[in-house]
Amino acid sequence: MDGLCILIYAFVVFPRVPSGVSANDLLSTDDPSVKNPDRSPVKDDRAGVFTMTARRALQAIEEVHNGTVDCKTMLAERSLKLLFLKYENSVYTTQANLAIRTANLISDLLPTGSAKTLNISGEPVLKSHEEVLYAIVRNNLENDPLIMGSAIIFDNNSYVNNSFYAPYAYRNSDDSFIKVTDLSATWSYLHEAFVRLMRNKSHERPFPTRTTYFYPRKNGSYVQQRLQLTHEFVESIDGLWSRPYFECTTARAWIITYTSPILGNWDKNGPISFM
Repeated sequence: MDGLCILIYAFVVFPRVPSGVSANDLLSTDDPSVKNPDRSPVKDDRAGVFTMTARRALQAIEEVHNGTVDCKTMLAERSLKLLFLKYENSVYTTQANLAIRTANLISDLLPTGSAKTLNISGEPVLKSHEEVLYAIVRNNLENDPLIMGSAIIFDNNSYVNNSFYAPYAYRNSDDSFIKVTDLSATWSYLHEAFVRLMRNKSHERPFPTRTTYFYPRKNGSYVQQRLQLTHEFVESIDGLWSRPYFECTTARAWIITYTSPILGNWDKNGPISFM
């Protein structure tokens, strides 16, 4: 902030939440600014995705532990050491919520987010300031040692010069330094089955819409008439956990990935679509 010292006041009110009521229920009932359509949680319902026995899963883990898994071959063949079983991931709700907040932040910063009402001219902020995306994924790792990697991946022909783009922060298993790079330079992520699954699940899926108000400042403290901003966002039921897999390139560890859709369009007048 260039030497500025900013004092921030935060007022937090904790309402009494009835037992058995989820946060998603509160969004649609207690927040009049939110229109939340009925929709079922996203599920991985592909045939055969959870058919592995415990014995076979332990054998796969042992193969990795004994060093019989050749990462170079796996990468060359685009194969994956994957456990075809469900994993109890409720203990990682905090990490999943971070992914949801990141997706909603990116969605709101896109030209179809809240900024569309402000009539901001010029190149969209995420295209003219790539460092914003790198800062977001880096910060996702900085305060949570359980997170091995964080990526923001854009859909085909959606970034500068119709290119792929995937800012990615990660840490290795053998050191604590956080590295940040463009994942799309080495990984054709849109061809991965799990990414395709999320795209298909998000296509034409109804998402909640939030209305907020913006009070622009002009001529010192003078506030013009408020502007009404609306944007679509995602909740926990819109994301999906992957099955456990052995990450062969950086972490070299068994990991699970939570993916949340980004909603938006680089054309502020275009339709909202999954990115």
